[in-house]
Amino acid sequence: MGNNLIFKNYKLVIVFLNILFALQFSPLFDVISYDNEVFQYIGMIISKGYAPYVDAFDHKPPIIYFVNLLGFKISNGTIWGIYGLFLALNILTSILIFKDSIKFTNNKFFSVLITGIYIDLINNTGFFNHYNLTRQLTTLLFVLFLHLYFNFKRNYAFFFLGLIVSIVFFTQQNEVIVFLPFLIFILSDKVKLRDFKPLVYLIIGFSSVFITMFILLSILGCYEDFIYQNFKFNFNNYLFDLPLYKKFYHMFIKLMQVLIGIKYLPIYILSLSYVVLKNKSYINLVFLAAFVLQFYSSSASGRSYGHYLLMFIPLIIYSGLLNFNSVKLPKFFKIIFISIFIFQVTTSFVNSRCFKLPETDLNEVKAYKSIREIVAKSCEDIDNSFYSFEAEYLRINYSLKIKSPSKYIYCHFHDTSINKKIVDDIIQHKPMFLLISKSRYYNEPVFNSCINSRYHLIQKNNIDLKSNQELFLFRIN
Repeated sequence: MGNNLIFKNYKLVIVFLNILFALQFSPLFDVISYDNEVFQYIGMIISKGYAPYVDAFDHKPPIIYFVNLLGFKISNGTIWGIYGLFLALNILTSILIFKDSIKFTNNKFFSVLITGIYIDLINNTGFFNHYNLTRQLTTLLFVLFLHLYFNFKRNYAFFFLGLIVSIVFFTQQNEVIVFLPFLIFILSDKVKLRDFKPLVYLIIGFSSVFITMFILLSILGCYEDFIYQNFKFNFNNYLFDLPLYKKFYHMFIKLMQVLIGIKYLPIYILSLSYVVLKNKSYINLVFLAAFVLQFYSSSASGRSYGHYLLMFIPLIIYSGLLNFNSVKLPKFFKIIFISIFIFQVTTSFVNSRCFKLPETDLNEVKAYKSIREIVAKSCEDIDNSFYSFEAEYLRINYSLKIKSPSKYIYCHFHDTSINKKIVDDIIQHKPMFLLISKSRYYNEPVFNSCINSRYHLIQKNNIDLKSNQELFLFRIN
């Protein structure tokens, strides 16, 4: 009776579980981060009539900025809006995976387990420590793609498949590579039958986003800057900076760290590998090709962060759905796996930020609130009045609706010529406040000279006493 009640109200259960698992990433337990601060800031300045790439340098495609613009509008300048958008997508994709689990396995118990695994993985700190990442969005879009791919065979479905792939391209370019095996596999059968309508629908769907983005970026006057920052800049700084084998090595090490951290995941993957070997099929070859291409995509930049592995989640979930029902695993094995899964999820939740923020995170949040309070008294909604050399603290600009006086909103990629441009922007716009880390202040003479001649120190914030990290807040003389 209880089980039937749960299954009848499975959507409510999924909503509850997603809210529970996502709670640690909510603004209630928020931490200062990096990428999401940049995306939020650019979304905010778009709402004020400024343009990405022209008024804020960044090397990500534009979809993530427009999503953050929507979040900014929804919550009137707080980060609840963008958090709510990602949470809603988590809930939607979880419901789709539960439905697909029931359809492909006809096993209620396994459907509950696989959905629980998915909800845990998309909210797991082994992959990231905050919401609002490009690969988080592409992962959720990939789930939508696979749901459509395995459920809808009518020609018009290919329009939406093309639409999703194009949106992914304008969110994180390199991640489109994982879609290729699926599209080639299904379209090759259609073409053999001389049925070209699916291909036409796919091209129309793909092109519609391209055309929309071209028009939108042209209206904003930033199309050329978009091309430079998303392609030339990325190629120069990522694609050829390390030999490919070193990139693979770094990503493999990160993959092993994630697998060790999420203790049930190696068991799941080994079980999946065993089942796939027993159940040889063309679709498993497609998944294998997708795994290989995704590993290349994750490694391409030469950087190794947990969220670079997020796109593997839909692959292991859907390959499990299509294979686990074909081979029966021993009962004792299932019991061991479920026990480890429950233990892992429980301990992860108990140790999450819901109960205690790490000391460094807590200090960063305290510093943010303290600095924001000072800046807010004089600068709220006054463009060019505050500049942070540390992109993590763009949250101050975002929450106070302050456009930065320089388009260069972070410093770590740039050379001396760009640093001089930042100084020129500061001299031109005369922001009332400057925020800079202790290490950057002492290690960058061009910044030090500019600040000392025009500003005076009004506050220091200790971020991490062990590593002697401090923030200096300066006010104009």
